[in-house]
Amino acid sequence: MTDCPNTPLNHTPAKVYAHSMAAIDWLEANPDKHMTGMYAGRADRSWCSYRSEEATCFCVLGRIAKEAEMRSIHIITPYMKLIGVHDDDVSDLNDAGVPLSQIRDHITRQYERTKLDD
Repeated sequence: MTDCPNTPLNHTPAKVYAHSMAAIDWLEANPDKHMTGMYAGRADRSWCSYRSEEATCFCVLGRIAKEAEMRSIHIITPYMKLIGVHDDDVSDLNDAGVPLSQIRDHITRQYERTKLDD
């Protein structure tokens, strides 16, 4: 995980984007650990918190939360909005089995639009 304080809503858009890309990189490197339908799970795919040491499998948002060291998954919505991304879009893409490369492209497009609006 990247080194950052436990105040993710104070992160810059660049940091949020970096966490998002690191999460996708991790999932691409560990395709057997990519899951749908829940943020995180154990090796047997049973549910657990993304913060648990037992968490070995993640959806995209769960892995982003892990990368950002979020204390609560409930801040994922405002966190992703810092880069213009609606977390429900990412969740829907993930759960529909859309390739990670396309999810990466979606997040990147939204982030680039946010940068243009500054």
